[in-house]
Amino acid sequence: MYWVPQALFTLWVLRRKVTKESVGLVLRDFYGGAGIKLITTTGLFALMFGSGIEVDTASFFATYILALVVQWIVSFTLNNHY
Repeated sequence: MYWVPQALFTLWVLRRKVTKESVGLVLRDFYGGAGIKLITTTGLFALMFGSGIEVDTASFFATYILALVVQWIVSFTLNNHY
């Protein structure tokens, strides 16, 4: 639920070789990747909860939120060090 949209976002953003002329395209790719991530996440949530699979909702959302928080912590840590 978390990994697939993030992988699609990463592939979308990293598919273009960055040059001085492609600065605006990189920003467009980030917005496009964010849209793909949002649509994929929404679709996977709908598929999971609409399919009738028994899921412990509290543990599912706790794990999902934990994955998001870890991503943010790693991103902020790396941005401040590099």
